[in-house]
Amino acid sequence: MPVSTTSPSTGQAPAKRVSGNTSDTGATAEPAPDPAPDCAIQSIGEVFKALSNEHRLRIMGWLMNPIESFPGETNCDLETEGVCVTALTAKTGLTQPSVTNHMHLLQQAGLVTSSRRRNWVFYKPQRERFHDVIDALKILASKAPDHH
Repeated sequence: MPVSTTSPSTGQAPAKRVSGNTSDTGATAEPAPDPAPDCAIQSIGEVFKALSNEHRLRIMGWLMNPIESFPGETNCDLETEGVCVTALTAKTGLTQPSVTNHMHLLQQAGLVTSSRRRNWVFYKPQRERFHDVIDALKILASKAPDHH
């Protein structure tokens, strides 16, 4: 048995859905917003949330310039291997579990990567992530109306 496509209240077929916004005159209005800015906003929000803590922000600053920030660390190549959580713990003055928690949050935001060597965990900054966030901010800024 065929299904009725008429409205029970009017007896007429429902109006066709048209992609895009239309006015009463039938003219097409602005297209629906691009979903990319929402992804960019979410991504930027995750980074800003991770960097909103003073300890994490300071740690990221050190990781971006590890040779200058950790001059006494000679047991590994700080640029290629990263900085050991033990060195971060000593420099921050925080407990090792606290530093590990901060590093986990930075890692979730994509700001650092970790690698394990025997009993030690080393962290390196994800520099490309910073460039991606800067690019996303530029895109958002370019879409904002000028209010000078």
